[in-house]
Amino acid sequence: MTIQSWQSVTSTDISQRIEPYGWDSEDRTYFVLDDDRLYRRTDAPLPPTPVKSKSKAKPKQTSRSSRSSKRRKTVQSQVESDVDDENIDNTSLIDIEKIEPEMPQDDGFGGMIWECVAVTLEEFQNFMDTLRRSRDANEKALVKQISEHVIPLLEKRAEAHRQKMLKRQREMENLQKMSMAKRSSRIADKMERQRREEEEAAVERKRLEDLKLARREIERQLKREEVRC
Repeated sequence: MTIQSWQSVTSTDISQRIEPYGWDSEDRTYFVLDDDRLYRRTDAPLPPTPVKSKSKAKPKQTSRSSRSSKRRKTVQSQVESDVDDENIDNTSLIDIEKIEPEMPQDDGFGGMIWECVAVTLEEFQNFMDTLRRSRDANEKALVKQISEHVIPLLEKRAEAHRQKMLKRQREMENLQKMSMAKRSSRIADKMERQRREEEEAAVERKRLEDLKLARREIERQLKREEVRC
């Protein structure tokens, strides 16, 4: 992808701020910034070599001693020569127009192309895999530079991120357990309250039943005493 955060910075400023990290077999330059991102710079192509225009053909000179019978032929030759010269001039102008392409607008990078090659550890490893079997000395040196100075930092950062995610996961699990424990506690309290209410209701029913039986017994005894009287 194209660098977006550097649009306000010229390629000269970039080259002055950081040292090249290496080159590949196509002479493209690689840079590693402070945020451990790998960027690739492709230099602008050389301008085409201008083609020299063809020299004008010189008209033939007629002899002053030519006879009058040959003057018309001489004049005709002179006219044809002038026409040829005009055609040569037009051809030269056309050729010059063809070899002078329109210059693109300056985008602040002087025609250079900047690309972000790798950001994450996985992207760095994938990029290095494309160069590991290379026999080019520059690409071997580039792989060594990245392996020794960039990969350890990315691995350390990835491990710190992994530990952070594990810690967050454990915290979420603990919160979930606490939530479940509280829910279980509420359920247990509700069941205990319901059990006590049921026991109290059973005791009250037993009391009322005993009271009812006692009243019946008293009524029977009163009836017996009335019969005796």
